[in-house]
Amino acid sequence: MSKRSKDKLSNLKKQYNTGARQDVLDVDYLDQLNDEEKEWLNQFFGEFYNTNGLNPTPEIKEYNTVRQKYKKTLRQLNKNPKKNECEIKYYENKLKEVEDALQFLREEHGVLHSSCEEVDELYSNNNARNRCMYTNLKSRGMLLELTTETCDTFLSKAIDRLGITDFEPDELPEDED
Repeated sequence: MSKRSKDKLSNLKKQYNTGARQDVLDVDYLDQLNDEEKEWLNQFFGEFYNTNGLNPTPEIKEYNTVRQKYKKTLRQLNKNPKKNECEIKYYENKLKEVEDALQFLREEHGVLHSSCEEVDELYSNNNARNRCMYTNLKSRGMLLELTTETCDTFLSKAIDRLGITDFEPDELPEDED
């Protein structure tokens, strides 16, 4: 068993989260919360940032699999909506039933984000964060901090590479607005 899975508040601790999530996990007020509030915040962070605990039981996982199959079938049927009108209505109704059951089961198990729309949005946000080049580079320590010194250094190296010898910044033409 990993250290992360042993810790009851692992979603609140930066060392147990990926570098991409560490920036959003700034909880400097954690010591001011009681145990119940910490548990709630841990669950919230787990769902909102890590997308953990959204499908806490095998039954919910199975319903979610069925939901994905219905959504895939509907995408296929909607390619030719006039021809498949009856089937589309059938699968839309089945999808609605499954989504209602999923929401009920998630609420029953204490999931904070229980509707399928909320869960889809959480997964979408998590995937976007994982694809974000800025976030990935920052989490790996590969971003250059832009200060006056780093900009000056970069510009002077660029000017040297271009072979400009008589460059004077004071001689730049003014913008005419």
